[in-house]
Amino acid sequence: MEIMLSGNFKEAYINGIKTEILNRQFQYRKLFDKGSLYLEKLGGTVLESYLLKGVGVAGETLGKGYRKHTIY
Repeated sequence: MEIMLSGNFKEAYINGIKTEILNRQFQYRKLFDKGSLYLEKLGGTVLESYLLKGVGVAGETLGKGYRKHTIY
């Protein structure tokens, strides 16, 4: 759109804009991949903590149930 608005239709200018777009596309892809990996790692950590918390609660509940039903 910039080319149309500027009215500069010279081949060198158009190739420069094309190169700039391709560079930005590459930079965007790298940032997107980096962000995706970060979120995946963050999500895994959150899931891991929920899982460990769930195991802890389950163990505590089983321990309480075991104490209630033990015959001395």
